[in-house]
Amino acid sequence: MNKIDNGRRPVWRRIGIHFIEHMLKHDRLLSFHACHCAVWGLVLFAVMVSGSRAWSAVEPAIRFSSLIERLTDLSGVYQAPDGDMGVVVSQGNEDDDAGGEWYAAAELPGPGAVTRIWSSDPRGRFRLYIDDAEKPLVECDFDEVFQGGVEPFKKPFVYAGSKSVDAAWSYVPIPYSRRCRIELNARCPYQIDYALFLLDASVEPLSLPLSKADAAAMTAAAKAFTPASKEPYKLSKTLKRKTLLATVSAGARVEAATLEGPGVIRGLRVKWRGDKDAGGRDLMLKIFWDDEDAPSVWAPLYDFFGGRAKTLAVGRQDDDVHYCYLPMPFARKASLWIENGAESETHRVEISIDSEPLDHPPERLRTFHAQWRRENDFALHPVPYDGQRGEPRRNPALNYDAFKARGDGHVVGAMLNLRPGISGAARVSVDERAWPPMPAGGGAASFFNAAGQESALNRPLCANLGDVNGVSEFLRLFTPFPIDFRTQCEIGFERGPANTLRTDMSSVVYWYQEEPHEPFIQPDPGPAREFRRVEFVQPEWRVEGETASPQPLVIEGETALAAASGGVYEPQDMRPYGPNWSGERQLRFEGLGEESMLEVQAPRFDYSGYYDFECVLTRAPDAPVIQMFVNHNDIFQAIDLYDKQVMPVTYKSSQPSFYHASEIPIVKMILKGRNADSSGWTAGLDCFSLIAHPDAPQSLTVRGPFYLNPAEGETLQAFTPDGAPALPLGFAAKPPKDAVIKPGSSKAFEIKAVSADSDRAEYYLVKMTVEADRAGLYRFDAAPHSSTPFLLSQESDSMKEQPARLLVNGIPLEGGDETLFDAETHQRLPVRFAVPLNQGSNELIWMTRAGVSFTPRVYGLSVN
Repeated sequence: MNKIDNGRRPVWRRIGIHFIEHMLKHDRLLSFHACHCAVWGLVLFAVMVSGSRAWSAVEPAIRFSSLIERLTDLSGVYQAPDGDMGVVVSQGNEDDDAGGEWYAAAELPGPGAVTRIWSSDPRGRFRLYIDDAEKPLVECDFDEVFQGGVEPFKKPFVYAGSKSVDAAWSYVPIPYSRRCRIELNARCPYQIDYALFLLDASVEPLSLPLSKADAAAMTAAAKAFTPASKEPYKLSKTLKRKTLLATVSAGARVEAATLEGPGVIRGLRVKWRGDKDAGGRDLMLKIFWDDEDAPSVWAPLYDFFGGRAKTLAVGRQDDDVHYCYLPMPFARKASLWIENGAESETHRVEISIDSEPLDHPPERLRTFHAQWRRENDFALHPVPYDGQRGEPRRNPALNYDAFKARGDGHVVGAMLNLRPGISGAARVSVDERAWPPMPAGGGAASFFNAAGQESALNRPLCANLGDVNGVSEFLRLFTPFPIDFRTQCEIGFERGPANTLRTDMSSVVYWYQEEPHEPFIQPDPGPAREFRRVEFVQPEWRVEGETASPQPLVIEGETALAAASGGVYEPQDMRPYGPNWSGERQLRFEGLGEESMLEVQAPRFDYSGYYDFECVLTRAPDAPVIQMFVNHNDIFQAIDLYDKQVMPVTYKSSQPSFYHASEIPIVKMILKGRNADSSGWTAGLDCFSLIAHPDAPQSLTVRGPFYLNPAEGETLQAFTPDGAPALPLGFAAKPPKDAVIKPGSSKAFEIKAVSADSDRAEYYLVKMTVEADRAGLYRFDAAPHSSTPFLLSQESDSMKEQPARLLVNGIPLEGGDETLFDAETHQRLPVRFAVPLNQGSNELIWMTRAGVSFTPRVYGLSVN
């Protein structure tokens, strides 16, 4: 759990909060009242010495009703926030199970308010304590917080998403005067946002049941807490609408409006003809405040209005009208322009601007800003592993930078477009201090109230939209409680786990700040803004396959290892009956009646895959009706072996069956009855064979990115030889420069230890994703570059070296060549496996140690 102090508070405020947290943690004071008084002493001293702005004018009490009104009131969001915002984060490490015991998920000083609770997987019980109460104000299952059945957590201010698609969240405000404690009794990922007000602020703590005034405020807010279907205000004599219908030719720009100040734009609505997506990338919106040379808003219309999202403040209505109801104040003048970046296409645009005079603009006016950024290609980099933190070593320099601002301001929203829809963690820095409310079980998606997978969700304060083409769009509004900054703010996103993917990322961040602002990065010209229509081709190895099929597995019945139930068996000389029996003998089984069974064992398969079964049985006057299995495959359901003469007959399975290389083939012959003319229960097995099904593939695609690290949120298990936990080191992948790897190439993955403790032996779980063009049987070679065994298995929390062990799609493979040295070629022989791969993505996993190098090669064998 990370408790975030964003560093924006005055010095006196930070000292007071740290003092409170220290005392609560160590039980140095018997009463929170005493702690509160001590902090007040520090505050008074700091005010007298520094003359800081710690003291505020007496404001109306902050209470539940006033806080819930903020969820839908956009009129004053340009004003500096009245509190400092922070987040308590837990990633819910399941290895650190609470075991049913209660623990503090958040312990917050006051006065303040909990403003948001988020979880991708709420588990266990939940308790909420306000101020000095000994009993919880609310106690329920944690997932009930988001269901809408527990007061005050009522719909539409809570949302319980599907655990497989999106997260659960609550925007029900929880005001408190002195402190707030939230307890859970099960580890799970969560984020708890809070606001801390100045110490002289009057806050009325939440009480239940809600008062009539609070209940009425909640009912009124619920009616407005919906995605916008119309403007959230009424036009009047002062609030007027200006409209423009313009034709903007390619490369041209038109002035939409020039407004005299002081004033505020309350709403901006735009509709363009033609393709709503492509046209929205051609058309660029520029807005200048007062007499500035560089625009404060510079973004394509599609992204500026949130793409396909539909929220309280920005979005697209059903009639394709795009809207923004974030207020835009200005002191002297506002100038709005539409620019067409298309090479040849002309666009018709309808624009309406609702504005009114601003009688009393703030002395230090924060004007509205929005900037579009995009990066549509990235190079791959090796990913080192941070052993002490137990995660890939993330390099912020490789992150996608969505937002960088300098000055005094606050962020009220962000939009992110991903193609393909995969992203790693989000990173936020406020005033040169990390303010990371993620990852917490959902990576960057948790920043947008989601949980990592695409859905179709439009809510007042967030949207999460995905489609079958792999496009993801996220949007979140921070309007009720913005991210405030005094000197700088940066927001970035990883490109997949630890920046390993090629992707197209674009974003718009909405914020207010005092002028001047830093110059924007100039957006791409029109053609470069077009949506990517073709999927990225991730780097891949194209391995040309060896097409040799495994040799048939032929077993003579009379020499095979056999067992019988309900009868006896023995080899029988068949020369008296003619020359047509293989080896001139058979295995004779004399059963006692129905359900008597003969079992014959064959050697292991050389390769996993689909095999046809053939056998030669003996027909005779005393033969029964039999059923035959090979392992769990029912090969022949009923064969009547009765005949007046003794003769061998070949039977072949109607379709191939799949067999795994780790299986021992067991042929079972079960007596099921006999022909009315048969005189006995004697069955003869001459021989049988398992023949690999033909149709060998010619190639295999192994698709990148090539990093050998656990997926985000997973934990590597590492053990020393004596069973004690070791530092999980990890490895760096060195992908080949060439797109084609030929058999015999010396390209290798290298596993590097990164710990300073080099005397300890650490072991790791290596994962490799393989994309197969078709389902079938393949050969996998792992050629080590030293004689050190590197395939291992875990037994009772210790590691055991294995000559060959591999997991393919969760199935363990055993068998294969040991790691040997060939004296003639002076080469080390590879560990070799035959692996059944599904069409599409497959996962190969094995255990190894740090400090080894190896070359993985995959060859096609036989398939279907």
